[in-house]
Amino acid sequence: MKTILLSLFLLVFCASCDASTQADAPSQTADVSTRTRLSAQAFEGRLVIGSSMGEERITYSIKGDNVRMEAGGEEPMIALRNIRQPTVRMLMPQEKAWVEMPVRDMSPYAEESDDKVTRTGETRTIHGYECEKWIVSVNDGRTEMWVTKQLGLDFAALFMPMMQSSSWRTGLDGHFPMKVSGDSGDGRMETVWEVLSVEKQRIDDAVFAIPPDYRKMM
Repeated sequence: MKTILLSLFLLVFCASCDASTQADAPSQTADVSTRTRLSAQAFEGRLVIGSSMGEERITYSIKGDNVRMEAGGEEPMIALRNIRQPTVRMLMPQEKAWVEMPVRDMSPYAEESDDKVTRTGETRTIHGYECEKWIVSVNDGRTEMWVTKQLGLDFAALFMPMMQSSSWRTGLDGHFPMKVSGDSGDGRMETVWEVLSVEKQRIDDAVFAIPPDYRKMM
């Protein structure tokens, strides 16, 4: 479960980052001007994402275009990002240091897949928000998602701007998945991750700022 959640953390925030010198090339860096669909999120507050069966948790603090991710553990992981900017800042609390990395447009590298999204019309309420069950079939795999439009969060704009042309992004525009389950291989659907709590609250701008006593690493 720890591997799953840390993989999720890296996927939605850092998978498109490249700290190599090649990442400085204009052709590999996401062009902010092309992100025409990005807009400030209506939601302000915190989400905790994880698995009801595991101990690992990821906390997202969201305000407008700013997102802060925190994954706990012996070596906490913190990342700061403004979705309109082509960079992500990784904080290392134990070292009181931070590093900035470019975000790459991953669309040219996305693998072609025969995917299909089926909106079942089946609904349920999760944390007070009405959700619809979607079934996503990708090649031979199957994923179930309970998604909502009531949260005021656009999952695609927040976490997938690097996938400009992906069908996943197109399908998720304006929606946020509250629970995601995958085929375990024996016909059973196993929860991969889910929103464990939602707190709508005011978030101080300082939450998205680098602490003044942190040094920048090259």
